[in-house]
Amino acid sequence: AASSGVVPPACDEALRTFLTALAKRAQPCHFSGYVAPAYELQLLGLAHGDSYVAKRAGKAARHMERHRDAAAAADQLWIFLTAKAYEEVLFRAAEHVDLHAASADSLAALICAFAQALPHRASPAFLAKLVTAIVRQAPALPSPSLPRVALAMVGLNAPDGSAAIAMEAIESAALERGLQSFEQEELTDLAVASALLPHQTEVPPTSSGAAALGARRRFLASVGDEVQFRLRSGQAPTTLAPGSRVRLRSQLGCCASGSAGVLGEFVLAAGRWRVWLDGGTPVDAREQELELLDGGARPSLCCDECWSLGAELWSPSDGGRYCDACRRAWASSSAASA
Repeated sequence: AASSGVVPPACDEALRTFLTALAKRAQPCHFSGYVAPAYELQLLGLAHGDSYVAKRAGKAARHMERHRDAAAAADQLWIFLTAKAYEEVLFRAAEHVDLHAASADSLAALICAFAQALPHRASPAFLAKLVTAIVRQAPALPSPSLPRVALAMVGLNAPDGSAAIAMEAIESAALERGLQSFEQEELTDLAVASALLPHQTEVPPTSSGAAALGARRRFLASVGDEVQFRLRSGQAPTTLAPGSRVRLRSQLGCCASGSAGVLGEFVLAAGRWRVWLDGGTPVDAREQELELLDGGARPSLCCDECWSLGAELWSPSDGGRYCDACRRAWASSSAASA
């Protein structure tokens, strides 16, 4: 089959099944800032019943329709999704947001929300406008957002081949950054999305359609070359990853330039990394605002009190291990009790 250039239907179906199994199932917009309101929503829903959740969803939907702000709508959608509350009224209201005024990060969060929950209930007209907007904004997306949006495109079922156009924009943006700037998992996500999408989107039998398919194949070949280089050299690029030590390159709000801390999660809806500075202060920063420390090595020890990671921990007489902030709090409480 390989020598003849013809792939039997059984092999083609097996390949699609394998690629689908590789596709990431994790929530693409995990953010610790959503956890507390989502937990409250779950707790009050258990106490007062489904009608309470529906009431909260209706209130959030009216806010979306009134203000039409994409960032606020994305936050509301992901709070409810984090709480596992798939309220259709929210997604209908989100179709009223102003896509022309939306940032690239807000559009990415909206696309992933619709793909995560209810793509089959969104109107085709809105999906087409949403995908068109992300095509325009793709060059502005942070690198970690590109593979997440690419996977969302596979499940979005966008009409009229617009998903294939969006995928082409994502691939171009990834090549522009350089594939060496992506983690191995991100390269896998990009390759899986790129390989799956042609099976779900009919490529028009025109010269432009053939050119698009050719560009897709060249992108996959480039990903393969990058992976082979990493395997042969035994080297992987040093990239930002949760748990790494970083330093702020510039002042962000009240956080001074040069402040160091531990990298938390990447927040898709904001296009920024959550950083927990030494001392416990959280700050959100763009990739270019961060300097990676210690060659990207991640601490393996965590504080027994607050569970924060640290390269150095204090070990007092009780046998525990504590960060400096918890040690100072412990010392202060001991002095007060004495």
